Formats: sequence, C-alpha cells, structure tokens
Amino acid sequence: MIKFGGINEMYRVELNKYGDPDALRLMEIPKPLPTAGQVRVKVCSAGINPVNIKIRDSSLAQWFS
Repeated sequence: MIKFGGINEMYRVELNKYGDPDALRLMEIPKPLPTAGQVRVKVCSAGINPVNIKIRDSSLAQWFS
C-alpha cells in the first residue's frame, strides 16, 4: 500500500533500465516551486499506452539509443 506524502512531497515514476514492471521505481520528491509566469498543476492520474510498455521492455530500444 502506498502512503502518500504531505503537502511538500510529490511522486514520480522512474525507469532507469529496460525490463519488466519491476524496473519502474516510485520516487517521492520535493514539489518544485513555480517561478514567475508558471503554475503547478495537480495530476491525479496518468495514462499509459502500448508504446510506453514497448519502451520499458526494450522493444523500441533501437529508437532510444
């Protein structure tokens, strides 16, 4: 179970190597502060599509090397 952080934290998913879904890492990071002319948008969910899976499992590695 994921316990979400406080008001100063946010999460990102990192992929630092090709592999199965275990290659994905959920990282807690500090929220960036927007500067003049910027806004921070709260994202409650994000989609994934077949291309994302092919990138993760290295099926498209030749395009990203």
